[in-house]
Amino acid sequence: MAARAIEEGLSLIRRASASANGYYSAYERLFYFADSNGRELSHPATAVRFGTTITKGAGKGYSSFYHPDPKELKVASVTQKAIQLAEQASVREVSLKSGEYECILSPRAFIELIEPLRHHFDSHLYQKGKTAFSGMLGKRVFSEHLTLSDDVTYSHQFGVPFDAEGKAKRKTVLIERGILKGFLAEGNSTRGFLEHPVYPENLVVGHGTKSLAELFKKIDRGIFINKIRYHTLVRQTHGMEVTGLATAGCLYIEKGRILGRVEHLRYYDSLFSILGSIRGLSREQILLKDGETGAVLFPYFWLSKLRVV
Repeated sequence: MAARAIEEGLSLIRRASASANGYYSAYERLFYFADSNGRELSHPATAVRFGTTITKGAGKGYSSFYHPDPKELKVASVTQKAIQLAEQASVREVSLKSGEYECILSPRAFIELIEPLRHHFDSHLYQKGKTAFSGMLGKRVFSEHLTLSDDVTYSHQFGVPFDAEGKAKRKTVLIERGILKGFLAEGNSTRGFLEHPVYPENLVVGHGTKSLAELFKKIDRGIFINKIRYHTLVRQTHGMEVTGLATAGCLYIEKGRILGRVEHLRYYDSLFSILGSIRGLSREQILLKDGETGAVLFPYFWLSKLRVV
């Protein structure tokens, strides 16, 4: 199966007169839990991952696939998407001045963007006043377009149904239409797996009504970020200030049209400001591997502003 998938992808890449690198991986796992009280739990898991970065002239495009059922993999669809992005990026290079731009973030870029915020959904830290959300429970913190849950039971989500202490995972609404609604505690322990004992591993954001192509047409002057190369928290105060670099293949959009690629795009902004500026979500949802036991299911995100430096 792997050889066929790779050969199918290479055939399309050669036909497009492009070059590429990528990966294909498949696994079968059994997650097993046992404690001193004689309780035993197990969960079998399979998954396949396929991704490729296409180079066409000076343009680059990336696309990927992740799913527990290998039969769901459509190599042609993933490869053609990456080729299209590379071709759009190859048209010309656009230099951006510093300032605020509309932005569309891919699901992959979004999960990388919010990484510094994730352990702040720990209820124990909140009770001690040690999270970025201290005193904000029940208040609007982000855009009304954002509803964020940790929910392994959500349709098209998948993952281990019990936590590292053997407790059944349950749906927890963290953000509801921009309002801080809840935190993670029992049923969300990652003790022994991660640096933080409580950590969201099955994040879900629902979808919107417009396709990604329709969101592109709404952009007056903005950028599309498909992947982030480097991202870090600068200051936890002042709304979680972050900075980072987008990878090659970032696209510039004007009046709904893609005009070319943006090289060396650096942003510096507050996570609270970024997440407060979400204007819409795509109809498409993408499943992504998240750590060793989790997955995220996100749409594309349309932001009204991202500060480029």
